[in-house]
Amino acid sequence: MRGLLLLGLLVACAPAAPTATFRDPGVTIASKADFDPAGFAGRWYEIAHLSDAAPCPVLDVTVTAAGLLMEELCAEGRRSRGATLAGPGRLALSDGTALLILWIDADNRTAIVASPDGGIARILDRGTDVAEDRWQAALDVLEFNGFRTEALIGLPRQPVALDNIRSGSESMFDARFYHGL
Repeated sequence: MRGLLLLGLLVACAPAAPTATFRDPGVTIASKADFDPAGFAGRWYEIAHLSDAAPCPVLDVTVTAAGLLMEELCAEGRRSRGATLAGPGRLALSDGTALLILWIDADNRTAIVASPDGGIARILDRGTDVAEDRWQAALDVLEFNGFRTEALIGLPRQPVALDNIRSGSESMFDARFYHGL
């Protein structure tokens, strides 16, 4: 009995399992200093992600009086979270999550959002396909910020035929989720 109590105490005091990260924590991460919430508003499609979580292929962003409303279509259904600007290119979500806007191209067509700890990074685009030049720019920005781009997962059944992206697992996501929402 005493042995079980000691084992229980050891387990309770053990450090928590580390959160998965897809970036080198020794590399400085930088958010987009001139982030414009109005330019970020609208519909986005997830082209690829770095995350252990299920993908959320559609993101609708609305500017509100309080900041932003971010509505996602995920494997488990719709999820809505408010966001406030916590600094240049830095968002504080209503569930306590912090997100950085790492990059948006000049015409607000392609963007990268990521968590500061490197547990999540998403390449988003206004369409379900991304132009090769913006794809390469997104990879360059991720790598500059210490992310391991070889771990990128593309969403299934999207018309993304880009070389260094591995296929995501087959899931409920198909063209009907990208058109007609």
